[in-house]
Amino acid sequence: MLSEPDGSATLRCVVWRSQQPRLIAPPVTGQQFLVLGSIRLYAKGGEYQLTVFQSIAAGEGLQALHYQQLRSRLAAEGLFAPERKRPLPDYPQIVAVVTSATAAAWGDIQRTIHQRAPGTHLLLSPALVQGEAAQRRSPLPLSASTPTAGLKS
Repeated sequence: MLSEPDGSATLRCVVWRSQQPRLIAPPVTGQQFLVLGSIRLYAKGGEYQLTVFQSIAAGEGLQALHYQQLRSRLAAEGLFAPERKRPLPDYPQIVAVVTSATAAAWGDIQRTIHQRAPGTHLLLSPALVQGEAAQRRSPLPLSASTPTAGLKS
């Protein structure tokens, strides 16, 4: 049964047992999802029933599905294998930061690194971090980053 969040409308649904293994994302109570199927009218009772062929997570569920698919693909490539992992250094010599060059966070990072680890080089990869344009643009590759002045070893 599908229902509106406020409970004012419902739609009876059916997923045939033979179709269940083919669903990309089985529906979960409280989750938003898109449903593909065929609708049928039962004239006697004046009720509709949706026969579901496919359900796809939407909203946060869709993001979680994309994340899980990406994680599965990367795991299949062996990128999470323990033998590929390298230990983090106790004291890094270079730290790369992806943020706006005018962001307050960038100034905070510079001050903190200068106070706590004065020999550490900082690399800035400028990026838009707010607004609509930030979602459409990606930062420059870290190899194109430039060391910031004043924080040399």
